Amino acid sequence: MEEQAAVDRRREQEKEEAKNREREREEQWYSKKLEMEMEMANKRTEEGRARLQSVKLQKYTITPFKGRLQRLASILEPVHHRGRQAQYSRHQ
Repeated sequence: MEEQAAVDRRREQEKEEAKNREREREEQWYSKKLEMEMEMANKRTEEGRARLQSVKLQKYTITPFKGRLQRLASILEPVHHRGRQAQYSRHQ
């Protein structure tokens, strides 16, 4: 009877150890999976950044506008401040 109880305890202990080992394997598997997913996400992010950095921009400069419209605006500006009547009389 005592021998049977000892055998039963040993079997229960082995079952518990087997469950613990299985749980550890699953935790390791999920940890590795998470690491791999994070690495893939980082690679995608880095590739996206690399793609954005490889865009070639054209050189350009912005110069002040000194065309006909600017000169016309400078002529009409004082007229605009005096009112519409002055503006019409100046253009006629």
